[in-house]
Amino acid sequence: MKKSMFLLAFLLGVWGSNFTPAAAQVGEVATVSVVRDLLQQALDGLNNTMKTAGGEVKSAGDSLQANAQNVITDINQTLGSKLNLTFDKLDKQEQQLIADAQLLTKQINDATKSVIINSGYQARSAIAEADITAYNTSYSLPCRDQTPRFVYAQPEAIRVGADRPEIRVRGNFLSIGDEPRVSVADVPTKIIARSDNEMLVQIPQTILDGIEVEKSVAVSATLYALRRTNLWLYCYSSQKALGHPLSVATVLRPKVSIKISGTIHGTADIPKVVDETYSFDNGTGDNCDASFEADKNYCMKAGRVLDNWTGPSVSSQNGNDTGIRGATRSGDRCLFVAAHIAGKGYSISVPTPFGSVRNCNGRGWLTYSIVLHGHEIDTAPLPKVPFSWDSSDGSQLSFLFHYGPTPPDATNITWAYDATVIISSGHNAPETVVVSNANPNPGRIHSRIVNGDLAIEISQ
Repeated sequence: MKKSMFLLAFLLGVWGSNFTPAAAQVGEVATVSVVRDLLQQALDGLNNTMKTAGGEVKSAGDSLQANAQNVITDINQTLGSKLNLTFDKLDKQEQQLIADAQLLTKQINDATKSVIINSGYQARSAIAEADITAYNTSYSLPCRDQTPRFVYAQPEAIRVGADRPEIRVRGNFLSIGDEPRVSVADVPTKIIARSDNEMLVQIPQTILDGIEVEKSVAVSATLYALRRTNLWLYCYSSQKALGHPLSVATVLRPKVSIKISGTIHGTADIPKVVDETYSFDNGTGDNCDASFEADKNYCMKAGRVLDNWTGPSVSSQNGNDTGIRGATRSGDRCLFVAAHIAGKGYSISVPTPFGSVRNCNGRGWLTYSIVLHGHEIDTAPLPKVPFSWDSSDGSQLSFLFHYGPTPPDATNITWAYDATVIISSGHNAPETVVVSNANPNPGRIHSRIVNGDLAIEISQ
């Protein structure tokens, strides 16, 4: 029970750490047998997962399982008498083997998770990296032949004109001997850089220029192997060219031509200036002694807001104390006008045969006009702003288009857009896709608009 708990705790440590040869100190408390058993458990887990994997993933997994099993065999044979020793009790060469086994354990566990979560290239590359470590571990032991091999190419596919025209070949023992002759699709090319596990190769321009349809191309090179012979206590080494070229393939995709055209538009609430004119005329009353308030509230139509006013402008008035007393705002859309009208009264009565007649000194009247200035909110369409893009090299797959300045007092903008995207690739028929705010993500086109900025992205 204690041993099982210890193995579980150590396994969690393996999964959660980034192992390098220097990181072997993490396992100083573990014995050689624990490290070996954890590696076997990881390998068993991968084997169970691979039962449902697809063909290419399964093929890569078979190679990894064979090479990882070789590492377990090497631990048994090399450290068979030291299985109960901890890391710190081993010599430098033995510590390297255990450190490599720990790294391999983590990579196998990561590959297993990748097979479960992903499929295709990501899973295959995770398996391939673990396979490179396993092969390297076994054939780096003293006095063993080191035969180079190509394992896989990065990236899985290259788009002409958009991606760097380079193929990264991953493998083992790639730096032995003189620089080899390398070709891509049988066209000689140059090596940009190489190390034990990687070779960076330039794709010739003549190959790129000829890609009109998606095509698999091979990187080929004849490398040197390191042959070792154990002569008593001395290991004799010699280099020998392989009898056949190594080869690995990647996919080249033809150059993409992209044309985009469309408009950005929408609606917005925009203030609209409005004026309303009102007039007042009380006529001429018969009572020359009349005196009264002629206050009145003038209101703009519903939905409008009063900003200011002109007047009141008096065009005619008569009487004592007749006129405008003042004008004040009354709410958001109304103006209150205070006015007073009074007659001039009567003079002495004059007797007549028909009775006394009073002499009117003047009737009271008032005539004025006033203009209310205000605004109302009008939901109106924004002007359509066109945009376009025409690229023949396909190097850009993300695009940003800007509406431009909006009316400064516009509010509650609802953005809209429409665009036609035409994607041409080699001899293939052009792909035409229409995107809009109503259909923002058709197929491999993704679009969105924020504050008048329209982003369009095209997936490979």
